Amino acid sequence: MKFKLLLLLELVIVRQTNALTPNELNQITFEQKIGQQISRDLAFRDSDGGRFQFRVNSGAKPTLLVLGYFHCPMLCTFINNGLIAAMQELRLDVGRDFNVVDLSVDPRETSELAAKRKAEYVKLYGRRGAALGWHCLTGDETSIQKIASETGFHFAYDPQSNEYAHPSGVIVLTADGTISRYFFGVNFSPDELRQAIVAAGKNENGSV
Repeated sequence: MKFKLLLLLELVIVRQTNALTPNELNQITFEQKIGQQISRDLAFRDSDGGRFQFRVNSGAKPTLLVLGYFHCPMLCTFINNGLIAAMQELRLDVGRDFNVVDLSVDPRETSELAAKRKAEYVKLYGRRGAALGWHCLTGDETSIQKIASETGFHFAYDPQSNEYAHPSGVIVLTADGTISRYFFGVNFSPDELRQAIVAAGKNENGSV
């Protein structure tokens, strides 16, 4: 089953990146930067059109950060659905115990599209109060590239397909924006996710 899923993901990437060279494709990966603090004063747009800064809007809670884009035809849906499935197994709640941030790497995307995706994710998650702690963000290219660099998220734009090739996974941040752990792929262990959230809530390294 895992082999079939990996093969499917490879086919998704190849299908969406026809114009990228093999060298460019090889660079599409996560570079782990455990202990790196992201720039918390960068300004993004929340799904309601308001200003979002990690320093202001994350509160004193850990954050699960997902980088991708909202018109992504397949992979981003796999990632978010896998994350939601894992979170549904937890006694911890989005909005009460931790935040979720979906950040688009496409500077052309709008708050309206972000709001549509947020509504879908919150509905699928199905727990009261989740909307308060779930943020779907858009931003300018400078801020996006800064966060991507700080988190080791290497991606590329393919003008032929008008899509982005990017790695799949989730980044766990402490309340002060320090990278505590990475989860890779599209399926996530609920128990390991819980441990990582708890560790990040204590400002600890959540890696195993």
